[in-house]
Amino acid sequence: MSKMYTPQHVANFILDNAEKEVLPITPLKLLKLVYLCYGWVRAITDLRLFEEHFEAWDYGSIVPSLYHEFKRFGKNPITEKSYVYDFDERDPYIPRIVNNQRITFIMQKCWDVFKIYKASALANEIHETDGPWVTVYKKGKNNLLNDEVIKVFFERKIRAYINASR
Repeated sequence: MSKMYTPQHVANFILDNAEKEVLPITPLKLLKLVYLCYGWVRAITDLRLFEEHFEAWDYGSIVPSLYHEFKRFGKNPITEKSYVYDFDERDPYIPRIVNNQRITFIMQKCWDVFKIYKASALANEIHETDGPWVTVYKKGKNNLLNDEVIKVFFERKIRAYINASR
Protein backbone atom coordinates (compact mmCIF):
# COMPACT_ATOMS: atom_id res chain seq x y z
CA MET A 1 0.00 0.00 0.00
CA SER A 2 1.73 3.14 -1.14
CA LYS A 3 -0.36 5.53 0.96
CA MET A 4 -2.14 4.91 4.21
CA TYR A 5 -5.76 5.90 4.32
CA THR A 6 -7.69 7.77 6.99
CA PRO A 7 -10.66 6.72 9.11
CA GLN A 8 -12.70 9.07 6.92
CA HIS A 9 -11.84 6.99 3.83
CA VAL A 10 -13.21 3.89 5.54
CA ALA A 11 -16.29 5.73 6.81
CA ASN A 12 -17.08 6.98 3.32
CA PHE A 13 -16.58 3.51 1.87
CA ILE A 14 -19.23 2.24 4.30
CA LEU A 15 -21.54 5.22 3.77
CA ASP A 16 -21.27 4.84 -0.04
CA ASN A 17 -22.28 1.18 0.22
CA ALA A 18 -25.11 2.01 2.62
CA GLU A 19 -26.41 4.68 0.27
CA LYS A 20 -26.34 2.32 -2.73
CA GLU A 21 -28.21 -0.35 -0.77
CA VAL A 22 -30.54 2.10 1.02
CA LEU A 23 -29.43 0.93 4.48
CA PRO A 24 -29.49 3.43 7.35
CA ILE A 25 -26.21 3.78 9.25
CA THR A 26 -26.17 5.44 12.68
CA PRO A 27 -22.95 6.88 14.09
CA LEU A 28 -22.56 3.93 16.49
CA LYS A 29 -23.02 1.39 13.69
CA LEU A 30 -20.55 3.31 11.52
CA LEU A 31 -17.92 3.23 14.27
CA LYS A 32 -18.40 -0.53 14.70
CA LEU A 33 -18.16 -1.16 10.95
CA VAL A 34 -14.99 0.94 10.66
CA TYR A 35 -13.44 -1.15 13.44
CA LEU A 36 -14.47 -4.38 11.72
CA CYS A 37 -13.05 -3.25 8.36
CA TYR A 38 -9.83 -2.17 10.05
CA GLY A 39 -9.56 -5.49 11.86
CA TRP A 40 -10.18 -7.55 8.74
CA VAL A 41 -7.62 -5.63 6.71
CA ARG A 42 -5.11 -5.81 9.57
CA ALA A 43 -5.59 -9.56 10.01
CA ILE A 44 -5.53 -10.48 6.32
CA THR A 45 -2.82 -8.15 5.02
CA ASP A 46 -0.80 -7.32 8.16
CA LEU A 47 -1.19 -3.65 7.14
CA ARG A 48 -2.58 -0.80 9.21
CA LEU A 49 -5.40 0.74 7.24
CA PHE A 50 -4.89 4.17 8.86
CA GLU A 51 -2.61 5.78 11.43
CA GLU A 52 -5.17 6.95 13.97
CA HIS A 53 -5.52 4.56 16.89
CA PHE A 54 -8.66 3.08 18.37
CA GLU A 55 -9.51 3.96 21.95
CA ALA A 56 -11.52 1.88 24.44
CA TRP A 57 -14.53 4.08 25.22
CA ASP A 58 -17.68 3.15 27.14
CA TYR A 59 -19.43 2.17 23.90
CA GLY A 60 -16.55 0.28 22.37
CA SER A 61 -13.53 0.68 20.15
CA ILE A 62 -13.71 4.25 18.88
CA VAL A 63 -11.73 6.36 16.43
CA PRO A 64 -12.05 9.78 18.12
CA SER A 65 -12.02 11.83 14.90
CA LEU A 66 -14.97 9.87 13.48
CA TYR A 67 -16.90 10.00 16.73
CA HIS A 68 -16.59 13.78 16.88
CA GLU A 69 -17.43 14.23 13.21
CA PHE A 70 -20.63 12.17 13.31
CA LYS A 71 -21.89 12.61 16.90
CA ARG A 72 -24.23 15.39 15.74
CA PHE A 73 -26.46 12.71 14.20
CA GLY A 74 -27.05 11.13 17.63
CA LYS A 75 -29.03 7.90 17.21
CA ASN A 76 -30.31 8.96 13.79
CA PRO A 77 -29.04 7.70 10.43
CA ILE A 78 -26.11 9.61 8.99
CA THR A 79 -27.13 11.73 6.01
CA GLU A 80 -23.74 13.13 4.92
CA LYS A 81 -20.36 11.72 4.05
CA SER A 82 -17.15 12.62 5.80
CA TYR A 83 -15.63 15.79 4.42
CA VAL A 84 -11.99 16.78 4.74
CA TYR A 85 -10.61 20.16 3.83
CA ASP A 86 -7.59 20.03 1.53
CA PHE A 87 -5.67 23.24 2.10
CA ASP A 88 -3.69 22.72 -1.11
CA GLU A 89 -6.80 22.55 -3.26
CA ARG A 90 -8.91 25.01 -1.23
CA ASP A 91 -11.95 22.82 -1.84
CA PRO A 92 -13.65 20.30 0.40
CA TYR A 93 -13.40 16.78 -0.89
CA ILE A 94 -14.72 13.41 0.10
CA PRO A 95 -11.89 10.90 0.49
CA ARG A 96 -12.57 7.50 -1.02
CA ILE A 97 -10.60 4.30 -1.24
CA VAL A 98 -10.32 3.70 -4.95
CA ASN A 99 -6.76 2.73 -5.79
CA ASN A 100 -6.24 -0.50 -3.90
CA GLN A 101 -8.28 -3.45 -5.16
CA ARG A 102 -7.15 -5.81 -2.39
CA ILE A 103 -8.13 -3.41 0.40
CA THR A 104 -11.43 -2.62 -1.33
CA PHE A 105 -12.17 -6.33 -1.80
CA ILE A 106 -11.56 -7.12 1.90
CA MET A 107 -13.64 -4.19 3.07
CA GLN A 108 -16.44 -5.10 0.66
CA LYS A 109 -16.53 -8.64 2.05
CA CYS A 110 -16.61 -7.25 5.59
CA TRP A 111 -19.46 -4.93 4.61
CA ASP A 112 -21.36 -7.79 2.97
CA VAL A 113 -21.13 -9.88 6.15
CA PHE A 114 -21.97 -7.23 8.74
CA LYS A 115 -24.21 -4.67 7.00
CA ILE A 116 -27.44 -6.30 8.17
CA TYR A 117 -26.61 -6.19 11.88
CA LYS A 118 -27.64 -3.49 14.33
CA ALA A 119 -24.93 -1.65 16.25
CA SER A 120 -25.74 -3.63 19.40
CA ALA A 121 -25.21 -6.96 17.61
CA LEU A 122 -21.94 -5.68 16.15
CA ALA A 123 -20.84 -4.68 19.65
CA ASN A 124 -21.50 -8.22 20.87
CA GLU A 125 -19.45 -9.55 17.97
CA ILE A 126 -16.35 -7.48 18.71
CA HIS A 127 -16.41 -6.93 22.47
CA GLU A 128 -15.79 -10.45 23.66
CA THR A 129 -14.28 -11.17 27.06
CA ASP A 130 -10.80 -11.72 25.60
CA GLY A 131 -10.98 -9.06 22.89
CA PRO A 132 -8.84 -5.94 22.48
CA TRP A 133 -11.46 -3.57 23.92
CA VAL A 134 -12.10 -5.60 27.08
CA THR A 135 -8.41 -6.01 27.84
CA VAL A 136 -7.78 -2.24 28.08
CA TYR A 137 -11.18 -0.73 28.91
CA LYS A 138 -11.42 1.27 32.14
CA LYS A 139 -14.57 3.30 32.78
CA GLY A 140 -13.93 6.99 32.21
CA LYS A 141 -10.55 6.41 30.53
CA ASN A 142 -9.98 6.32 26.78
CA ASN A 143 -7.11 3.84 26.70
CA LEU A 144 -5.47 3.00 23.38
CA LEU A 145 -6.07 -0.43 21.89
CA ASN A 146 -2.93 -2.33 20.99
CA ASP A 147 -2.78 -2.73 17.22
CA GLU A 148 -1.08 -6.13 17.40
CA VAL A 149 -3.80 -7.39 19.75
CA ILE A 150 -6.42 -6.17 17.24
CA LYS A 151 -4.66 -8.11 14.49
CA VAL A 152 -4.46 -11.35 16.49
CA PHE A 153 -8.09 -11.02 17.62
CA PHE A 154 -9.35 -10.64 14.06
CA GLU A 155 -7.14 -13.44 12.76
CA ARG A 156 -8.82 -15.70 15.32
CA LYS A 157 -12.31 -14.39 14.44
CA ILE A 158 -11.79 -14.90 10.71
CA ARG A 159 -10.46 -18.45 11.26
CA ALA A 160 -13.56 -19.18 13.35
CA TYR A 161 -15.84 -17.86 10.56
CA ILE A 162 -14.08 -20.08 8.02
CA ASN A 163 -14.22 -23.16 10.26
CA ALA A 164 -17.92 -22.57 10.98
CA SER A 165 -18.69 -22.48 7.26
CA ARG A 166 -17.25 -25.93 6.58
